[in-house]
Amino acid sequence: MNIDGSNLHALTDDRRPKRNLQWFAETDRLIYLVAEQVEILDTNSGDVDVLFAPDDRKLSDFRISPDGLHVAVSFGNEIFVGKFSEERYRQLKSSTDLFSEETCLISEENTPTASLIKEFRWSNNGQKMVWLENVPDNSMPNQIRQVMKLYDITTCAPASLSLLDEFPRTGMNLDAYSRNPIIPAFDWDGDSQFVFNTEVTSLGWGDLYIYNTDFRTSSTLNPVGGHCCYRDARWSPDGLYLFFAFQDNDTKAQVTTQFYYIAMSNIGTGQEFTPIPLPVDFFIVSGEAPQPALHRATK
Repeated sequence: MNIDGSNLHALTDDRRPKRNLQWFAETDRLIYLVAEQVEILDTNSGDVDVLFAPDDRKLSDFRISPDGLHVAVSFGNEIFVGKFSEERYRQLKSSTDLFSEETCLISEENTPTASLIKEFRWSNNGQKMVWLENVPDNSMPNQIRQVMKLYDITTCAPASLSLLDEFPRTGMNLDAYSRNPIIPAFDWDGDSQFVFNTEVTSLGWGDLYIYNTDFRTSSTLNPVGGHCCYRDARWSPDGLYLFFAFQDNDTKAQVTTQFYYIAMSNIGTGQEFTPIPLPVDFFIVSGEAPQPALHRATK
């Protein structure tokens, strides 16, 4: 759909749950995970092809770098980073096929690449990555918490990656996270700004936060009247706007999901924001995660 809600139309009708949606570089093709494979969809023709279908392990994430030249693949507790070509990945049948001269970063035991990785993002220049990891929670035995770790991956050596930042961390005022240390959704502008939400209600809806890696500071956004709850915020390609889903947890009426697309410069000014118009029956399940993907503006 257009950013104002017009031209809304379905691209698929197979009703299979899809996740980790992303645009492929500067093209009109979409990449996403469905079941245990990666598919690629041409939004102009409607053609869908299988891009990668490993037969031995469960995929956690599959992200192509902004320039389309490299790819990061996670199988839960293993990550691979290497050169990307459609022809090569269509021929791969298992995770072991990733081990080749084309692979730059390979998981190794007792290194950051062997963490329990849920999801990740590339920097704009392809030299850094942020990983959402499950790590032991030292304050609670046998419990885990989710953190984002920012790495410089230019060495391509699993044992010598440079950890640049890690958050949330002690001292950050995240009320819901202190009780339930889960990060259901996050996004990165590829430079210094992160947005993420905690989990206040079921299905991953919570307060919305921004984190700046230059100053290592965080603050609460909650742009819709200061109310909760949000999820799946995404930066616009230029990093100036924010798209997010919102459900008003303070209302006594039936909870509905709304989309917003607002300028970051307007947050905190007291301005009231108008949701993007959507059909009444757009969401079949009220709490489902929309997981949007924003395309760079085209003329």
